[in-house]
Amino acid sequence: MDKHKRKVGLPPGTIVYTGIQKVETASVVSIVYDADTCEQFMSDQRFELPARKQGQNIWIDLKGLHNIDLIKQLGKQLDIHPLILEDITDIYARPKWGENEDGIFFLAKTLKWNAETKRIATEQISVAFNQDTLITFQEDPDDTLIAIRERMTSGKGLILKNKADYLAYSILDILLDKLYVTLDSVEDQLELLESKILERPSPENKEEIYYLKRLLLVLRKNILPIREVIQTFERSQHPIIQPSTKLYIQDLSDHVVTLSERVDTFREILFSIQELYASEMSIRMNQVIQWLTIITAIFVPVTFVAGVWGMNFQFLPLTEPKYGFTIIILVMLVMMVLLFIWFKRNKWM
Repeated sequence: MDKHKRKVGLPPGTIVYTGIQKVETASVVSIVYDADTCEQFMSDQRFELPARKQGQNIWIDLKGLHNIDLIKQLGKQLDIHPLILEDITDIYARPKWGENEDGIFFLAKTLKWNAETKRIATEQISVAFNQDTLITFQEDPDDTLIAIRERMTSGKGLILKNKADYLAYSILDILLDKLYVTLDSVEDQLELLESKILERPSPENKEEIYYLKRLLLVLRKNILPIREVIQTFERSQHPIIQPSTKLYIQDLSDHVVTLSERVDTFREILFSIQELYASEMSIRMNQVIQWLTIITAIFVPVTFVAGVWGMNFQFLPLTEPKYGFTIIILVMLVMMVLLFIWFKRNKWM
């Protein structure tokens, strides 16, 4: 099915999940926290906003974008605009940043490297937050944000001591960490391919080069929009972003620039590998032609001798003597050996 076909003809704000269901049952995990406490609540088919004390923050994490009813419930209780909910359920939406007087919304992609298939899986992560409430929407069954949840429940880090803007920063930081892992894996594949080509190039290397080109295109397609999101986060003057969080966001901006530069570097490396492959294949072909030329050159005088003494004339030298045939064969062998030595001395073989 075409990825845009499900939404054709529908009015703006229509909530339609454009992906494939990846979790059996959608679930919501809510964490109410402040500097001293951290409580976790679970719900599935029906969401109920947990009670909290004044000054406490809440993180609501929904996993399973296929459950449109649950998403609508959550959107209604937390006053999330239908256009935002539409973007959340559209997994082909481009990463973006949006803000209004009530809060901030951003959509990002996380990339996961599969070592077995050597492929990159993409997951959409959507985040909406205000001063003390943050909502995340995850697509995959693997909990991308589990490291943050464990850090909070164990009381480690600065998340419990800060507002929702710092939690939003922490989520982006996790996504960049996963991008670093993915880029390291792609770099390993580039080094492995280069070693293969230097050792013994083969036609299969051409397919690997093309595949890595596609991978780098996926990386570039996802990293550049995330870079825009983070840089917009850094420049934002929205009042819910605390001055203390700005420094961390600046560091995040430096990291995403580094990631973007690494992708550009990988593309240049792959271009060099492609040139290396073409050069190695050309050298190998030249070596084959050289050997064929040497073999031909060695057998040309031998063929000449055999052709002359094979002519059907009555009087030819060495045709009558008893050892004439042996002498001709020895002459041929001597010619072959002399030519071989001459090629060797001239380093043609």
